[in-house]
Amino acid sequence: MQPMKLADWLELGRRLAAERFASLLDCHVYATRAVIHLCFRILYMSANRPLPYPGPALRRVSSRALPVVDETSAGGLVVDVQNGQAMAAVIARRNRGARLEWCLPKGHLEGSETPQEAAVREISEETGIEGRVLRHLASIDYWFTGDQHRVHKVVHHYLLEAIGGELTIENDPDHEAEDVAWVPLSEVSRRLAYPNERRIVAAARRILVGDG
Repeated sequence: MQPMKLADWLELGRRLAAERFASLLDCHVYATRAVIHLCFRILYMSANRPLPYPGPALRRVSSRALPVVDETSAGGLVVDVQNGQAMAAVIARRNRGARLEWCLPKGHLEGSETPQEAAVREISEETGIEGRVLRHLASIDYWFTGDQHRVHKVVHHYLLEAIGGELTIENDPDHEAEDVAWVPLSEVSRRLAYPNERRIVAAARRILVGDG
């Protein structure tokens, strides 16, 4: 074998360089096509898939950024003795999910009303029963988020004695109460939808039997 001349070495180097460049170019083209394909796939999936619902942490941050509104309500348990049995007036109204639930009558304070005055008025409007406040039972404090604000709500509950009136929902100016009924005091807790109100009724029963 004869030794390669300088020109042959140069030609071999040129060919190797050309082959390497062509290989690199092919890799570059392949990678570019893969990236373009991936981008189109991501765009398609984004356009055809709903955005994920924000997680609990994001919802907490979003709700805390809303302005705060304070609300105060009052109502309670109005009791009457009928045929030797203690009875309580309860109402049925729709919750935010449009489901009918039984609860204690209550509503917002108006003007310069005290909580006791508001309780008497709300019970009269929602049940038709006139009551006299005997004592405070409990105050419930909780938060919820509306469409445009966070609400800090306090509800004062009282024990009242029925002194007149007849059951009716016709006097409710807001038409929130859909039904009203006298329920034996021993059965009220089973009728009520909210645990806090069931505890309030239990406290009232202890008071009425002299254990509170």
